[in-house]
Amino acid sequence: MRVWLPDRPGSLAAVAAAISERGGDVVAIDVVDRGAGTAIDDITIEVEAEGVQAIVTGVSQIGEAAVEEVRRGGGWRLSRAETLLAASAVLDPDCAEPLQHLCSVIGQSAGADWVAVTGTDGAVLASVGCLPDATWLENFAVGVSMGPGSLAVTEGMVFASVAEGGLLVARSIPELSASEAEDARGWAAIAALLRRDPAFHASRRVRAAG
Repeated sequence: MRVWLPDRPGSLAAVAAAISERGGDVVAIDVVDRGAGTAIDDITIEVEAEGVQAIVTGVSQIGEAAVEEVRRGGGWRLSRAETLLAASAVLDPDCAEPLQHLCSVIGQSAGADWVAVTGTDGAVLASVGCLPDATWLENFAVGVSMGPGSLAVTEGMVFASVAEGGLLVARSIPELSASEAEDARGWAAIAALLRRDPAFHASRRVRAAG
């Protein structure tokens, strides 16, 4: 459940209390963004299906709090801890397709519609999700990579430079927040390591041979 609430002491406690009073168990809280007196939190809850609406109603009744989105079952995003653990698998020499695995982790972490890593010519090197038209994607990736800076954010999509190509993460509802878009820099750094760092790939070969 994604919740907007006042960024002041006691607000999150009030939300947690409302969830608990209605039979929910809070198992993870991730701060998505903070600013202008408002916090956006992703709260993972264990609750019977019939109790979800009561929790949404209870949280919405807290002053200045609002529930933006609710997802059920396995469709929810990974927590920060789960994301780090899943991403660490790219360092395992037994990971046959680390770039593809990284795309999967990014997709789950961001709840993305699709994720792609592109090369110099805009061609897709690895991806998850339903990508847009291949020609459009290639032209977009090449065009935005020629712009200033290493990060570009458009409506529902973020592009971060990766070596001679790029990382694209797209989510339409809700749109990526500023902090989620900024996360793309870190993901892009890992993708660049997987693509072009000779020492990294050499160490993978040595460990795999051992």
